[in-house]
Amino acid sequence: MIKKRATDSKRRKSSRKAVGKKYTRLPPVELPHTLETAVQNYHSWSDQYFRNVEARSRVKTPRFHYTNFRGLDGILKSGQIWFTDYRHLNDQTELMHGIGLAKAMLMRRARVGGLHGVLYGWIDDLLTRRNFGRALWFFIASFSRHPDDLHQWRSYADDGRGVAIGFSAKLFQPIDAKQVDPRKPSQSTARQRVWLG
Repeated sequence: MIKKRATDSKRRKSSRKAVGKKYTRLPPVELPHTLETAVQNYHSWSDQYFRNVEARSRVKTPRFHYTNFRGLDGILKSGQIWFTDYRHLNDQTELMHGIGLAKAMLMRRARVGGLHGVLYGWIDDLLTRRNFGRALWFFIASFSRHPDDLHQWRSYADDGRGVAIGFSAKLFQPIDAKQVDPRKPSQSTARQRVWLG
């Protein structure tokens, strides 16, 4: 089972209380037909696009997670890999680099104009560092293709005194959206058992 740290969610809840804002759910709004069509077209396009990306980048060999013995002990006892909030990483520029790539792609697509261009522009506007801290939460776990990488040993495995845990390629296979909607946590297949070795 993959799980984020409970302390992160507690921190997030307490920070919301400290700010004193009240969050309310807005009632559904009926979009104009042309905008609704643009949203549906984007959804269909993005679903096919990401299926193609998944097919091209399918993991076929084991991936390795470098950690110290304390981390190994926690993984074996809990049967879980904990993801880290991106804001607590040593190098936050990795996520910002990814955002930059996404924004460049969105701006290229927005140039086509029309309602599709407007939709891409809106998505681009959402991808800001400020929104990531306020509305979007990303949690990261790192895996390597290489079972014996000097940089990984030094940076993540207690300067060479830790371990590199091998995970089966099956763990990294995409979820079939026809069978499971990943937006519904109750249907998530993230609770699959992980083969270590």
